[in-house]
Amino acid sequence: MNILHVLSQFEVTGAEVYAVTLASAQRRLGHSVILVSDTLHIPFKGDFIAQAIGKRSYLQRLRNIAFLICLIRKKNIHVVHGHSRAASWVCNLATLFTSIPFVSTVHGRQHLHLSSRSWSVYGTNIIVVSESLREHLIDELNLDPKHITTISNGFETQCWINAASTQPDLNVFGVPPEIPILLFIGRFSGPKGDVVRFLVSEVYPELAKNTPCSLQIVGGLNVPADIAQRVQQMQKRYGKTSIVLREFQSDLVPFLRTANVVIGAGRVVMESLMVGKPTIAFGESNYEGLVTPDNYEVTCQTNFGDTGIRRTTNAEIVVKDLAAILNKSRTTTDTQILQKRVQETCDIDVIERKIDAVYQSAIAEKKSPISIPVLMYHRVVPEAPTNSHHGVWVTAQSFEQNLISLKQRCYSSITFEQYQLFLNRKFTLPKKPVILTFDDGYEDNYTYVFPLLKKLGFRP
Repeated sequence: MNILHVLSQFEVTGAEVYAVTLASAQRRLGHSVILVSDTLHIPFKGDFIAQAIGKRSYLQRLRNIAFLICLIRKKNIHVVHGHSRAASWVCNLATLFTSIPFVSTVHGRQHLHLSSRSWSVYGTNIIVVSESLREHLIDELNLDPKHITTISNGFETQCWINAASTQPDLNVFGVPPEIPILLFIGRFSGPKGDVVRFLVSEVYPELAKNTPCSLQIVGGLNVPADIAQRVQQMQKRYGKTSIVLREFQSDLVPFLRTANVVIGAGRVVMESLMVGKPTIAFGESNYEGLVTPDNYEVTCQTNFGDTGIRRTTNAEIVVKDLAAILNKSRTTTDTQILQKRVQETCDIDVIERKIDAVYQSAIAEKKSPISIPVLMYHRVVPEAPTNSHHGVWVTAQSFEQNLISLKQRCYSSITFEQYQLFLNRKFTLPKKPVILTFDDGYEDNYTYVFPLLKKLGFRP
């Protein structure tokens, strides 16, 4: 399959990591994959094309649509996958002009305004990364539930399990080993930046009164001036290693492995849990607290604090939770349970299969000429039985009349195997396809059905 992923972004985002991870898994399975985005920061071995998708002037949008139309036709793209509102806006129109299936993934809550409510840029094959986003699209943007599928973020869980088994690098933070490390991972822009400000200005000063620790912040490419200023003020008060700002890190393993507590949202939480670290879910929308086996499913519903209904966080609760975690050992059982849950729900191979099913459905919806009727038979008998309790039979004469009627209306029978070949673009459907099925494998399926099918040019 030839797959096109389209993003709009200017710094590292969860959508980029999601798209690159998915695209890499698809390439391993033999698919041809192209990524189009303003920028790309995560290493990707496939084809990447830089295009100003994130620039939203109408003139640039028209250029982007024309660019995508040409690319779709030139590369014989079979499905287009958009990963943001700006990307979906141009993908939706480009696929309409090319009659190519379009799938979109919604990674965060959408701004509510007239245009978002009046026209859905996301099409009819929508993936959301959490249940709270599904509710948001249904309740606030009035999208049809049947068009929305919830599929979690995916990542390669095995490499993180391997990372958990190696020894931590005690020098990665440059902090004395007796000082506990609080590690926050997330970009500094938007609501995530507000989380950083909250941790630096409201949480750390209270926590440091009774619990000496170092807050290490790994973020995006650009540091807002006010955040840098707040950190400098804290360093003057508590020391240079009290709070440390670090730019984007392509390899998080050494940091996660060495931290005592990890604070983050989305896939950061999942990766941290796989490394076996106590993890606080705190994201763009809300504070979920320590992730445990008991609340894992609940915190998943907001993508670990990133996609829920936004609410104010109480600094006292966060300080209390962090202090309790630092003073309490985590059980091996809890760690193993959480690792298993993450692996079962978020492993990229599991996620890829679910997304592939959405692709197949989108292809079927776009390419099938009509809905394909499926007729189910059980027994086909020479005469009506007198002792049948369930009535799952037709006479051979009635069955023959069924086939004659289908033939007169120009139906042609296909198999499920042929339909799968059609989804993979290796088979062309007849104008009026029908699928004939025969349940339970009765002997009369061979003695009566087979000759009639052969006679009238049908196949089961």
